[in-house]
Amino acid sequence: MTSPMPFGALTAPNSATRTHSRMSHASERGVAGEPSRIHSRVNRRTLFAGAAALAAAVTPAAPATATAVTGVSSASPARPDYLLVHGGSHGGWCWRKLAPMLQRGENRVITPTITGVGDRSHLLHAELSYDDAVNDIIRTIEAEELTDFVLVGHSIGGAYITSVTDRMPEKIRRLVYLDAVVIENGETVLSTMPLGSQEVLRTLVAATGGHAVPAPTDPTMFGLTDRNDIDWAKRQLTAHPWSTWSDTVTLTGPAGAGLPRHYIDFTEPAFPDIQASKQRVLNNSREWQLDRINTGHDGMISAPRAVAKQILSYDR
Repeated sequence: MTSPMPFGALTAPNSATRTHSRMSHASERGVAGEPSRIHSRVNRRTLFAGAAALAAAVTPAAPATATAVTGVSSASPARPDYLLVHGGSHGGWCWRKLAPMLQRGENRVITPTITGVGDRSHLLHAELSYDDAVNDIIRTIEAEELTDFVLVGHSIGGAYITSVTDRMPEKIRRLVYLDAVVIENGETVLSTMPLGSQEVLRTLVAATGGHAVPAPTDPTMFGLTDRNDIDWAKRQLTAHPWSTWSDTVTLTGPAGAGLPRHYIDFTEPAFPDIQASKQRVLNNSREWQLDRINTGHDGMISAPRAVAKQILSYDR
């Protein structure tokens, strides 16, 4: 492939619940405590790195700032379990830096991979549907017997977590959207994207058999700048089921099911394919808490400490 492709955009990026707001600051420093145990399961990317190994391996990102619109209160001071849902062409692997920073004491951080991508890319086939991806996440929740947990979705994973919440809202404490798609009943993910990106995606999919979006060849489109991060992502990124973008999303109730919803906007560089989703959050500020971090679309890779600090702040 000779040109950048969309995921959420396979196109390269260009160079919140109340009306009153506050300013807070997130940085790559000072996520308190040390990670200990990361829960593991067969067929999902499992994370075992401790805090010391992580600190040695992660190159600190530039300081990040966060802007918040207040109004969403913590459900409980207890540290919840976290389930992290990846975006297009990614997999559970993409949380390797972030997940240990969310793990405190006995809580669990679970990072499933949907069928057809990542370590499950060998299962990609033409009959996969959007609902298959949603059901992968639901089966994980059921198998892990999760309750009162935080559901986090990155990029196109924002659509997945919206659908999961529609089916089992009673199990979820809050929703966190990381630079993610915000979708409503009757839409497709494709319909939330710019027209130019829609056409590029359709062309790419048609040229590769009609059932998968090809793997991105240039991870810098996700705002990655560190050479180690770029090389790692390039090794890991895979094709992704086309149904994720093209199938119609059906919700039985209001998106979010009335749960606290947080949106973390990765601002530099902005990812063009989710700008409409971000605008939807701004237009419905009474329903959202919005925070901003100065990093690229794959902020869980490029600025994991800042992202972890922001996520943890919602349950203090």
